[in-house]
Order: sequence, then structure tokens, then C-alpha cells
Amino acid sequence: MELRTTGAHRSPADQQARWDELDQEVGYSRTRAAEAQAVEAEEEILDAVAGTPAQSLAGVIAKLKVIAGGGENMGDTSAFPWPQIQSALADLQALGDRGADAGTNSLRPTAPDCNKATESRQRRG
Repeated sequence: MELRTTGAHRSPADQQARWDELDQEVGYSRTRAAEAQAVEAEEEILDAVAGTPAQSLAGVIAKLKVIAGGGENMGDTSAFPWPQIQSALADLQALGDRGADAGTNSLRPTAPDCNKATESRQRRG
């Protein structure tokens, strides 16, 4: 009587040996390890971006672009918060473009605006 080692009749050790052989040929485990390293590197970059304060409107826009780019790799970008982030990014870019066209940063309050905010806080407090 001859035992065949194909299909469901293979021992776990035989199945593992066959998997290891195919894995070596195809490179599945190497690819998965490289993918895991790339994901880890991307997470480190996103953490560094989030932990770095922006110094300008252009910096805020750049941070949001990096974050939105990371979100695109996650799959469905049609669900919350991705459309909202894309909308805010487009708004900031438009404001930045208008500020650049006018030669000023349109998000920076003027001195009278700052005084109004200070007076308002003093009346409430």
C-alpha cells in the first residue's frame, strides 16, 4: 500500500515544506516584510509631520497634503474624514493663493482685529 502525500493527505510538516519552497520561488514573505517596513516608515513620517508645528500657511497646506496622501493609501477616501480634509485643504490653498496674489497673508489678523478680540475677551471675563 502506497501513501500519497498530495492534497489533504500531506502532513503538516510536508505542507510547511511545500509552502516554504513556493514562498522562496514567489517571494511572498519577502514582499510582505517589505510592505510592513514601508507602512512603518509611512507612519513614522506622518507622526513626524503631525509633531512639527507649521510656521506658515504654506506649512499647514503641506502638512495636510502629506496627511491626505497617507489617507489615500488606506483605501476608501470617500468616507469621513477624507472629503472634509480635502475640502479644508482646497480652502487653505485658495486662501494662500489669494494672499500671495495680494502680497499678504490673508489669515493674519490686523492690529484692529487683535484689539477687538482682546476687548471681547475682557468684557466676557
